[in-house]
Formats: sequence, structure tokens, C-alpha cells
Amino acid sequence: MLISGCSTISFNERYKDADWNKIIIAPFEGKMANIAEREFEHALAISNNIDVVPTSIVMLQLREHKLDELYSVNAMEAIIKLAKIMNADGIIVGEVEGYAPSRISSSDLAASSASIHAKLLDVKNLNTVVSSQQNESSIFIGVKALMESVSQKSVEEFQEGLSLIK
Repeated sequence: MLISGCSTISFNERYKDADWNKIIIAPFEGKMANIAEREFEHALAISNNIDVVPTSIVMLQLREHKLDELYSVNAMEAIIKLAKIMNADGIIVGEVEGYAPSRISSSDLAASSASIHAKLLDVKNLNTVVSSQQNESSIFIGVKALMESVSQKSVEEFQEGLSLIK
């Protein structure tokens, strides 16, 4: 199995021991966003340290608070308003990209690739608290499996960052 990848995590030290109580996971951007959202929800939604509101609940709350129309026009503004209504300290946002070659000829070794860039933002001032960027590519593994892999690695970095906040 040949995989190439890279990883970076950034943590804003000003937030060490910030004692946050709640964060929300905003809907991610990109065609394969549902895979990343599922990985984040699965790993973070049940936490002993901090309440994490998963994307599926965020979407319900947007409708309940009549922010769904605003969300369709300006998603970030709607998510920030919702976070404030819900008394959340932070918002996880993410962008994913996946590529699968449509045709592979015998002379080309085209690789599938997946990437994720996710950040935890402070609701009060939109400062970045935690940032994770993951990229992987492979000529043997499909884009869906690569997306799951980069999402899981990003989640691990977020778990590390969240443990520093609480």
C-alpha cells in the first residue's frame, strides 16, 4: 500500500486552559463533506471534557431558530449567530477536497487524493484556536478511503487541541 501524506496542527497557546464548555461543528464545505462530518461527529460528539454539538443537530437548530434562510445566503454569519444563541464557545469549520482519476491508462499512474483543512474558531472574535490540515494521495486506495483517513487524522489532532482547552 503506497500512501503519501502530510500533517500539520496548530494550536493558539492563548487558549490553553480556556475552560470552554461547548463547541459546534458547522457543516463542512466540499463534495465529500459528509464523510469528514461523520468522522468528526463520531469521535467528538461524546466527550467528557466539552459538549460538542454535531452537524446534524446544528442544521436542525438553524431551522428551529429561523436561520436557515440566512444560512443559504451567508452560511458563516448564520453559524456565528447560532453559536451565540446556543452559548457555544467555539465553532469547528472545515473544507474538504477529493480527487479520483476518471480514467487510468497503462502509461499513467494517476493517484486519488483527499485533503481536509479544519479549524476551531473562537465565537467571540473568530480567532483560530486549533487548525489541522491533512493531505493524502495513493495510486492504490480510493478517494473515499483516503477521505476517511485524512478526516480521522484531523480528528486526532482536534482531540489533542481540545484537551489543551479544557
